[in-house]
Amino acid sequence: MNRYPCSVFIMDIRNSSLEGKGKELSAYLNKITSWLTEWTGNQAIVKHRRGDEVIFISEGYASAYAAAHFLSVCWTKAEHPPYFGLSFGEVDSRAADLNVETWIHPLMKQAREANDELKREGAGKAQFAFRLRDDLYETQLLLNSLLEVRHTLVKDQTDLQKKVYTLVEIYRQQRKAASMLSKSPSTISSHFKKGKGEELVMIFKNVTAVLDSIEHKAFDDSSTDKLITSIRSSLQSSSSEWFSKREGDESV
Repeated sequence: MNRYPCSVFIMDIRNSSLEGKGKELSAYLNKITSWLTEWTGNQAIVKHRRGDEVIFISEGYASAYAAAHFLSVCWTKAEHPPYFGLSFGEVDSRAADLNVETWIHPLMKQAREANDELKREGAGKAQFAFRLRDDLYETQLLLNSLLEVRHTLVKDQTDLQKKVYTLVEIYRQQRKAASMLSKSPSTISSHFKKGKGEELVMIFKNVTAVLDSIEHKAFDDSSTDKLITSIRSSLQSSSSEWFSKREGDESV
């Protein structure tokens, strides 16, 4: 039987039942699904269903987390933050060939359980949660602990620190962030450090490295780096869709 590495996220958004927001949020989620499809070269299953839910299934143990990470980084609906239940493991078909409406698999159940747990906990604890098979419980515990720390760091950022981190994470250049925000490089460096940007970069790097390492033990290769490059390239070419230098930035 063929075996393929696969990962899943089930995404919901908070406060989606606010009056008068339905059409706006639905249009935004449709745009998100288009981004995900473009990022993966149409090689993933992306489904917007059940109002505010998006399901993503892709090849590779780290692909769902990487895609979810960048969605959270460039998310523009601050009143409606997303949260992601995640899982990864082996499947017997390529991700792009699966039918999400009929596919019954432990990965979907695990991602759903993780998503439901985040829903019950509310917005205060974490934005991401993994649920894995029993023999990976220790990995699940460590990943989720790290992602809770990530959430705390992001929550403590000021508006300007969030913008700086977003731009540096996507462009990987502080000078580019300085240019886009009309700030000096020293100001950008200061806010990147104060906003714990270095720690957030490390967390993303280490989580994806762990997932890739687990995948490499069962499979020959990983496409995570290629996916991350594709995501960054796509976001850089469509910055008008997620970046706005609004009035009201902090004085520095």
